[in-house]
Amino acid sequence: MSNFQKRITTAIVILIFALIGMSGSSITFLIFFGLVGFMCLWEYFNLVLSRDLTSYKKVRLAVGLLIGFLPFILISCSFLLDDFGLKEAALIFLPILSSIFIVELFLNADLPYANIGFILTGLIYIGIPFAMFVPIHFIYGNAPILGMWAFVAAFDIAAYLVGSRIGKTPLFPRISPKKTWEGVGGGVGLLVIFFFLLPQIFDFLSNSFNVVLTDDISKTDWIVIACIALVFGTLGDLVESMLKRNLGVKDSGKLLPGHGGFLDRFDSVFFPMPFVAAYLLWIM
Repeated sequence: MSNFQKRITTAIVILIFALIGMSGSSITFLIFFGLVGFMCLWEYFNLVLSRDLTSYKKVRLAVGLLIGFLPFILISCSFLLDDFGLKEAALIFLPILSSIFIVELFLNADLPYANIGFILTGLIYIGIPFAMFVPIHFIYGNAPILGMWAFVAAFDIAAYLVGSRIGKTPLFPRISPKKTWEGVGGGVGLLVIFFFLLPQIFDFLSNSFNVVLTDDISKTDWIVIACIALVFGTLGDLVESMLKRNLGVKDSGKLLPGHGGFLDRFDSVFFPMPFVAAYLLWIM
């Protein structure tokens, strides 16, 4: 099986699990995206802590996972529990966030603030973007999430196919020499096609898989979401490439054949989420 065939097969399997998560209750939605977010954090911290040869690596890994995943848990609780709001979430999160300095104080590391920086970067880079899936789901349903994901997937597939065959002009050679402007052009083309096919795609998913979708997103809003997916999905892919190049690794993991790890697959999906959330929750 070629690498491209592995990528397509893995993508289909992920899509099936995603549709299962979105066709059930909010709990199944949170389980799916919570698991994906946790795995992305797990891979990230294992990457950045790979050079930590001390006996405290597992402690830092546990602290990083706690800090990074806590926003997703707390925001989920604020929507699921009547007597638990953002105020209560902040009162829990902020003291725990401050504790990373105290923990590092007692671990006696040579570069304590570098370790603190790794944990805070995991929170900003992965934890907060994944937490943004939650309010969008509870306020607008699955439509903007699924639509944004479809735009990113369409762009990725076409960019990979076009770039690997006719790509000659590097997009960002310092970080990712294989990505080309020709690939970007192909990706934009398929994204535009998906934009016009989105109503039919949503009808099919609603009727065939019982995916709960809403009609609260206007055509103008979809154009904005598509532009966010295009720009920040591409930047998210480049940011993850920068991380891997800095650490000297090819993939973030080996769990997803044809893709590498969860971070390799979902970098362009979660990275745009703060921008989608900013538009839907505060600007629109």
